Amino acid sequence: CLIHFIKRIKLCFPFQRKLTAINGDFHSFCLFCHYTKMSSSKLLGNIGKINLGTSTIFPKTFIRISPSKMKLLQRNASTMNKEEVDKFSKMAADWWNPEGVCKPLHSMNKVRVPFVRDRILMHNKPTMSSGAEPLKGLKILDVGCGGGILSEPLARLGANVTAVDACKENIEIAKLHSSKQKLTKEINYQCITVEEFAESCNDESDKFDAIVASEIIEHVDNPQLFISSMSTLLKDGGSLFITTLNRTTRSWVVAIVGAEYIVGLLPKGTHDWNKFLKPEEIEEMCDAAGLGTRLVNGLTYIPVMNQWIWIPDKSVNFALHAVKYEQEKK
Repeated sequence: CLIHFIKRIKLCFPFQRKLTAINGDFHSFCLFCHYTKMSSSKLLGNIGKINLGTSTIFPKTFIRISPSKMKLLQRNASTMNKEEVDKFSKMAADWWNPEGVCKPLHSMNKVRVPFVRDRILMHNKPTMSSGAEPLKGLKILDVGCGGGILSEPLARLGANVTAVDACKENIEIAKLHSSKQKLTKEINYQCITVEEFAESCNDESDKFDAIVASEIIEHVDNPQLFISSMSTLLKDGGSLFITTLNRTTRSWVVAIVGAEYIVGLLPKGTHDWNKFLKPEEIEEMCDAAGLGTRLVNGLTYIPVMNQWIWIPDKSVNFALHAVKYEQEKK
């Protein structure tokens, strides 16, 4: 019966992990493109089809990507997955329905907003103020902002918020909702991918004190490019915050079979287990992009209470805080 159920809902436990990041040095990457007569954009677009178990193209170690090489990658590849964008465009009208499909995200604000606020205050303690707007004067970028569920509370804490999303419908909903309140109407929403946005920001004054990418990295292509693009947008010493799902048997059972197909917390097909990343994989990608991980915490959602809590177990949901390494001044 269980096998029949799995076949009926077209679920297949993904035993083989697909390669979704650029592993190895940039020189090897270029040589591979040259000798296979394959453009870098085509390779990066199809790299997810290469199985780690059979691929010997790239070594497992991550080589740090220089800013100049990062610019070249940004021009030849994209983190945007059209299927994912289309999927979320259908949900756009429900972003601000507290009892709709985004109900868990609204509830998550009770833990992720204090997480971002407190880690920033801890990291910038000598220069930060307390009070109703503790983030006043800081520039924060919300990547994959959706309808602005996280952007708005950060703006209410005094931050100067810019928010980007590849889905036009999401940005329109976010702009409409934020325009209704004085403290959120100044949020700068843009329909653009993070790598495109990074290319448009060339001055040091364009960089951010903190970047938040909450519940988005599991929906993008080329997660290494995604993280590296965010790193180029951070000031030295700036903070990156990521919340996402771990790639474990338990996360497949809980987040996909349970949340999508049994309990119905999310629309079926919202997540692809193959695109989930382990904490240590994100840490390696961060290091390759010039970011040092400071903290990784597990969290879990209790549906009957509509509440998120912090836990030591990182096997399903987790949050990560990384800080950009200080660059040597020439």
